[in-house]
Amino acid sequence: MGLLRKFARYMVRKIVSPEQYFASLVGYNSLDVGASWSNSPAEQLAHFKGWPYAAANAIAQKAAQIPLRFYFESMDADGEPTSRELKRNHPLPQLFRRVNSLDTKWTLIYKTICHLDLTGNAYWFLAADKLDAVREIWTLRPDRMKVLPNPQRVVGGYEYRNGSEKLTFSPDEVIHFKYPNPSDDWYGYSPLQAAADSVDADEDQKRARRMSYQRGMFPGMVMRYKGSEMSDEQVENIRRRVERKFQGTGNAGRILILNDDWGEIAPMTGWKPQEMGYLQTARIGRDEILSMFGVPASVAGLSEDVNRAVAEEMTFTFIENVVAPKLALVADYLNQSLMPRFDERIVAEFDIPRLMNRDAERADNEMYLRTGAKTINEVRDEIGLKPVSWGDRPWMSFGSAQVGSAMPDEGEEPEVSARPAMAKGAPRSDAARLAARIFAGAAEGTLLKKTASPRLLLSLRKGATREMRRAGKDPMAFDIHDPRVEKFLKAKGDKIAEDIGETTKAALKDSLAAGLAEGESVDKLARRVATEVYGEDVIDRRGMAIARTETGASYEYGAQEARTQVGAEKKQWITSGDERVRSGHAAADGQTVENEEPFLVAAEAGGHREKLLHPNDMNGSAGNVVNCRCDVVGIYAKGYEAEERYQMAALHDKALQRLESPFQRAMRTYFVGQKTRVLKRLEEE
Repeated sequence: MGLLRKFARYMVRKIVSPEQYFASLVGYNSLDVGASWSNSPAEQLAHFKGWPYAAANAIAQKAAQIPLRFYFESMDADGEPTSRELKRNHPLPQLFRRVNSLDTKWTLIYKTICHLDLTGNAYWFLAADKLDAVREIWTLRPDRMKVLPNPQRVVGGYEYRNGSEKLTFSPDEVIHFKYPNPSDDWYGYSPLQAAADSVDADEDQKRARRMSYQRGMFPGMVMRYKGSEMSDEQVENIRRRVERKFQGTGNAGRILILNDDWGEIAPMTGWKPQEMGYLQTARIGRDEILSMFGVPASVAGLSEDVNRAVAEEMTFTFIENVVAPKLALVADYLNQSLMPRFDERIVAEFDIPRLMNRDAERADNEMYLRTGAKTINEVRDEIGLKPVSWGDRPWMSFGSAQVGSAMPDEGEEPEVSARPAMAKGAPRSDAARLAARIFAGAAEGTLLKKTASPRLLLSLRKGATREMRRAGKDPMAFDIHDPRVEKFLKAKGDKIAEDIGETTKAALKDSLAAGLAEGESVDKLARRVATEVYGEDVIDRRGMAIARTETGASYEYGAQEARTQVGAEKKQWITSGDERVRSGHAAADGQTVENEEPFLVAAEAGGHREKLLHPNDMNGSAGNVVNCRCDVVGIYAKGYEAEERYQMAALHDKALQRLESPFQRAMRTYFVGQKTRVLKRLEEE
């Protein structure tokens, strides 16, 4: 029997919360396990030196530079999700502008990331006033913290020890950040712990090298004795005298002078094999430690065989693959434990900088300027320069200015001669052929399926999970590998690629046809396409419609497949009951059919009714499925009254909104990239 089934049975029998049940499973675990320093937070902090310092410091400094922003998420009058950044005078941004009397936001994030990378744990104490409003944030040393388990709520509190003094904090007063630890329920596991053997080997090697220098002899040259045999006392006397003059790093390089009984002078040159071994071992240890932290050597301050381009690329990769995930974890903890103290609708997010190679960015800006997609002032603003009076209108081409023409003075417009115009009144077939040349349908379809497929699968899983729970079944019992599910996901991905591709190509053809009819140049055509097909409002509107429709389709299919797998007999169509519901869908509200049978639904009341297995059925017409917010529920005991249906539909709508937002962002990224590709091909025409 699976853990989840045992969990469900235990809760029903004992009537306890999931938190109480989990608390009984994890039990008590002490922080000080084993004798190795890798299990002692105090010793881990003491290893903040050498290569662990170089790695942790590089990560923490980059993380501390990333702005932390706060957004208020809500719904507009049309029920659409909106997001706006909190103003500076809001208590939350003010809290992070003045963290406490000792720390700034920079040092707060720096210490938090350092504590995580060294010990796997970081703690914030939220100092609140009498009204429970958080006024200050203090970092607490992880080597002095101890989790206090509680059989009722997993974590009962935290104990802070400083020598003989002891303080106890409630769970609400402390945010405990921790890295995942497969072997401990209470404490995290750090990169330093993972690198413990390499750190020990590196420190042992350095210690051995230091002792070798302290106890070794380093004369500048050596002479061989040719006189009569010496007594043991004489040998010992000479040894002491030589050691006194030549032993230790302070005597390195001194010349040894002896009398005529000493012959052959042998100068000491080159590296000794032992010293060469030190170098090789040191490099191996260094690379192992840095790799455990995920820090490239160039980021840690080393420049061996690395040019500027490679170093920049390594920095981009480092921020994206190492720093960004750590800040995402910190943001998740803030959204879970701190943001609700201010408002449940506030979300914290680190503003990770857009990562782009400088050469690629320069080439893109040149292309945007040539095609009119950006103005001179827009590019100047991005690179931190002040605007110029003549920079608000696009230049069609860098080579379009007349030869010998001077740069315009302040207040003058630059002289621009457009590129040769197309034949005015060109037939629509020319536009179709041009659209086909600049829009790579097969390649775009492949990219689109890669973008959409993971989100379709997630939505399907969520819909199946919701329905399995309604049926009182274990969500883990849903067979995601059922051939019907795999067939749906493949067919859905193919249909999305085909439909969106055809819609985009048709929009391109219409835009190009209008421009060709006016005899526009390639530059003007590019500007027209950038506005009419890939304008900001167009991309946002299309992305939202696609995200809502395709998320709903996958979600509802997952629910339908779950009903089939659990053997549901009937299902019922439900709506939100508001004014945004299609009149035909409002008429279908409450319609009940056999689970394997379709509903009969019209887009408009009295119109043609289509057979839909569920809302957003991909076999339905666009008028019936695009932006549909309806839901279907299985009937396992009784039907649902209207008010119950409206409440369930409202919950369904919120679940879809949480899935739609990342889908919409992914589609926006895809369309922006497609815009760049299409305009580049058009420029080459």
